[in-house]
Amino acid sequence: MVDDAAARAERLHQGEAGELRIGFTSSAPFIRAVSDTLSLFRRDYPDVHLQTREMNTREQIAPLIEGTLDMGIAA
Repeated sequence: MVDDAAARAERLHQGEAGELRIGFTSSAPFIRAVSDTLSLFRRDYPDVHLQTREMNTREQIAPLIEGTLDMGIAA
């Protein structure tokens, strides 16, 4: 059990587990490069939960600065 916790902590530290909060514009899912990249990310990092939220470009700025959003996609 301790080994499992240590392994999970290491995956979190390495960025292989946890949560990634992403804001995206309404057109972003329709851009193949964006959808392909997210699909590959999910495949390669199955223990990272992607929390996605549709937001316009301006709405993404404050959460990015505040650290409540990890990445913004404006396409």
